[in-house]
Amino acid sequence: MVEVYAVKTIGDDQYREIHDDLLSILPPNRQTRILKFRKLMDAQRSLLGEVMVRRIISEKLKIPAGEIAFELGPHGKPSLHGLNDLHFSISHSGEWIVSALSRSPVGIDIEKIGPPKLDVARRFFSEHEYAALRARPEKERDSFFYKLWTLKESYAKLLGTGISTPLSSFTIEINDGAACMAQNPRSLPVYFRQYVIEETYRMAVCAYESEYVRQVTYLSIDELLGHASMAPRTENHHMGV
Repeated sequence: MVEVYAVKTIGDDQYREIHDDLLSILPPNRQTRILKFRKLMDAQRSLLGEVMVRRIISEKLKIPAGEIAFELGPHGKPSLHGLNDLHFSISHSGEWIVSALSRSPVGIDIEKIGPPKLDVARRFFSEHEYAALRARPEKERDSFFYKLWTLKESYAKLLGTGISTPLSSFTIEINDGAACMAQNPRSLPVYFRQYVIEETYRMAVCAYESEYVRQVTYLSIDELLGHASMAPRTENHHMGV
């Protein structure tokens, strides 16, 4: 089953207070990477995302979070060294960091809704997707753009092939609230889910597994620090498109 987790960023002052404690969960080479960020929010999102994945996997496999090793694929997709039957994906936007976990490759993407980017759509959407966007009433285009964009990004992250699989080379359709692959460059079927985390965000997950959790599990900073139980917990957020 595909599992989905989320953690929300905190204020700069609170983050500075717990920064060292969070950083200590990572091995030295990963700490060095975090310390290279110039912007505090970029560092926070990256650190919270990595600690979240480490804590989740640590709970599942009963191994110390700091002993979990990451590696990069040929196109830069991160994976777990020595754990071929457990896969993850991380994404962040605005105040939210999200991750997906699966027994097979998985991709997740979250975006904060802004104005629809027709120039981006013209470049990265397929002709069918771009026409579908233009056909939407103007007041619906921003939401539809980000629904489609997160779906496409989640599939690209699932593949992990980078620019060798252009976003315009495949087509995703949204019909009656459900998303499906209308034009698939690969033979394996994929399954999409979209979750509503906040009304001003869109989030999508893509996996080879068809079973998904119904709700996102929200983790607190205390849980990431190991000061509280990480038993599954949901809030008043739901799945939908």
